[in-house]
Amino acid sequence: MAVKEQWRSGLGFVLAAAGSAVGLGNLWGFAYRASQGGGGAFLLLYVLIVLVVCLPVLVAEMVLGRSTGHSPLLAPVTAAGKRWQPLGWLFIAASCGILAFYAVLMGWTGHTLIHALLVGLPADQEAAATFFAGVSKGNSVLVGQVLSLVLTAAVVATGVQSGIERLSRWALPLLFALLIGLAIWAAGLDGAAAGRERFLLNFDSAQLFNLTTIRHAFNQAFFSIGTGIGCILAYAAYLDRRAHLPREAVAVVGMDTAVGLLAGLVTFPVVMSFGLQNTVGDSTIGALFISIPTGLASLGKTGQVVAVLFFFLAYLAAITSSVSLLEVPVASLVDRLGWTRRRAVTIAAAVIFVLGLPSATYGPALDFMSDVFGGVLLVLGGLLISLLMGWKVSGRFREDLAQSGTPQWLQRLLLLCLRWVSPLVNTVGLVEQAYKPGVKVAQLLSTSAAREYGVKVGDVITAIDGEALPAAGKSVNDVVAKVKAAGSTPVRLKIERFGANGPAPPVDIEVVPKTGVNGEGRIGVQLEANAEVRKRVAGNPAEGLFLATKEFARLTGLVCKSLFSLVSNFSQAKDNVSGPIAIVGVGAEVMRGSDLSGLYQF
Repeated sequence: MAVKEQWRSGLGFVLAAAGSAVGLGNLWGFAYRASQGGGGAFLLLYVLIVLVVCLPVLVAEMVLGRSTGHSPLLAPVTAAGKRWQPLGWLFIAASCGILAFYAVLMGWTGHTLIHALLVGLPADQEAAATFFAGVSKGNSVLVGQVLSLVLTAAVVATGVQSGIERLSRWALPLLFALLIGLAIWAAGLDGAAAGRERFLLNFDSAQLFNLTTIRHAFNQAFFSIGTGIGCILAYAAYLDRRAHLPREAVAVVGMDTAVGLLAGLVTFPVVMSFGLQNTVGDSTIGALFISIPTGLASLGKTGQVVAVLFFFLAYLAAITSSVSLLEVPVASLVDRLGWTRRRAVTIAAAVIFVLGLPSATYGPALDFMSDVFGGVLLVLGGLLISLLMGWKVSGRFREDLAQSGTPQWLQRLLLLCLRWVSPLVNTVGLVEQAYKPGVKVAQLLSTSAAREYGVKVGDVITAIDGEALPAAGKSVNDVVAKVKAAGSTPVRLKIERFGANGPAPPVDIEVVPKTGVNGEGRIGVQLEANAEVRKRVAGNPAEGLFLATKEFARLTGLVCKSLFSLVSNFSQAKDNVSGPIAIVGVGAEVMRGSDLSGLYQF
């Protein structure tokens, strides 16, 4: 059955689509990636990629939804036949997979908001890191995940006009008002000008050809705009024929980019004013959960109020995105099976909760799901939309745009980008991770034992107590296990360092761990796998589909393995955990032996 609901107005669609694009990726991802180098060059590359690559794909996704009037699952089949059914399933897999780990991030954000409101802010960087370690582990993660999914489901279950559109009409204006207000406040800080100069306005033309800067701009553009996962398609199916889609698409990407820039104008002055430059560049987590609370804590009650407002708008941005992600499977179930919206919401949210358990109980699984669903499948979806609308059914693309008054020259320009630019860039955009021996030191706490003995951020630990670390994600867990088991006994680390002139001679450092209340050793570092994230060039769409399928199958296997371990170890584990919720963490323990990479702080 075709989709019957409609937006009240074109403005409602634009606000909802912008809400889909605007999310946590704007508020922390933009600041983090800009801080990694590039500054103005990163910003220029980001804008070019958005205009030349993402915008045509966004228009094409809108056309696919509006011209068919069907959900993401059935729209490709309606437009081009049964051979394109896998694209519909890809939309379902990508949206559900992203929401599965996104709900966990929302839980972290909500927890931080409540803590800032009721308890206050951490006194220093170490306290902030300790607080975040508690936020990202334990029963509170699952509670936050569940509550975030329940709130998302409540909005989607209410319907398009009464739920999604009503939320977007007040949430987006409020979000912009809060951001502008915070940006004005941040402009008065002592380090505001220095922050803008260092992270946003500093232009180095050499960075335009830096592969890392290009990759950051590419990832930020695609994950932020959200093309290729069916959200915009689902929303466009409720749109009438009069809407001028290119204009709507420009409005969406414009608001999305504006949020990222405004977030930078808030984040970077705080970072520079309170001397947190190293923290924001260590990770996206450093930018949001450590740098901002640490800096604002020194301002007393004013800082607490600002922190509450910031994390409130962060959660607001997250909920508008999560609603669009849940709408993809819900609309598909209603369209394909004729279910009621409430039934479809209940089933979809329950399945997504289960898919998100590995991310909620084991940090590296979250990183992996982000790479696969928010990276590989998202980019692959954009590639296939380009091929479908640019080549297979280009007549439908031009006819739909012509009916809404789009000029001929603009139709030809969009089609040119859709056929020759977007597929090329999308094909190059598939992510591949190559492991190297050892583990990286991503961050050091201010009172770190490792810092006291000479370990530095960026060091690569290649061996511990004479045992070489292999080229695998599990090397992180090997180091953690050895340090914890050592207690207060010294551990010997072999360190490799890389300076401006290349690698320096390896050094041996003996570190005496500090002990926690349970007697386990801690050296105050944040570790990550020594891996290089690079672009895998697929020779053709078939190879791209193969690469994405392989990664999806790998993730599916890990989820099944985790759930099996949960069931098989239930009787053994039930006496060692407190409460029925905590036991799901036991099932994820088996994943510690896998080759997933990620961050581990201890």
